[in-house]
Amino acid sequence: MFMRQDIYFLSERLKLEGVLYAPEKEGKFPAAIVLHPHPQFGGSMHNNVVDAVCEELEKSMVALKFNCRGVGRSEGYSTGGKEEGKDVEAAIEFLKIQDLVDEKRLAFIGYSWGTYAGLPVTYKNPDIKVIVGISCPVGLWNYNYMQECDKPKLMIVGTRDQFAPLERFKNLFEKLSDPKELYLLETDHFYIGAENKLASKVLEFLGKYL
Repeated sequence: MFMRQDIYFLSERLKLEGVLYAPEKEGKFPAAIVLHPHPQFGGSMHNNVVDAVCEELEKSMVALKFNCRGVGRSEGYSTGGKEEGKDVEAAIEFLKIQDLVDEKRLAFIGYSWGTYAGLPVTYKNPDIKVIVGISCPVGLWNYNYMQECDKPKLMIVGTRDQFAPLERFKNLFEKLSDPKELYLLETDHFYIGAENKLASKVLEFLGKYL
């Protein structure tokens, strides 16, 4: 059995909405934040990839998905990624005080724009032990700062990704420090029909390091 709870937390003075997924049993569990794709193109926490990952993680972990500022019922205005890192930091602090969460075993998972908004504030954050980057849009933004990240990293991309060209994605991956893993799926940026394979890989990787 699983537990899903609608939650709200504050980022600065903005109230953000989210959903907390967890196993329905006693104990403290590792936990992960799962950040959605670009809100200006319809991205929100109600996304096929975000949902699949959270539903897989809840078998043995806590997962938090949430809408960044200006998305859905979250207060404020979207800034395209300039201020949303503060929302991710607030989500980390929210997770750390949950009774079911082992605050020493936290991960960040970003999908598409979620990597652009979230990785800059998590790749060096000591609270975050593991990073998962799903379809980092290397065709749009620069991720070279990730070369400084010494955390375990799982990088996932579709072989036909429209926004993360495979060769550029591989080039980024090659520059990253160990421990790292690259997972390729025969799909495009949106993972229709490949969500379960992706989610299973994420859970497997987190299980190694959390």
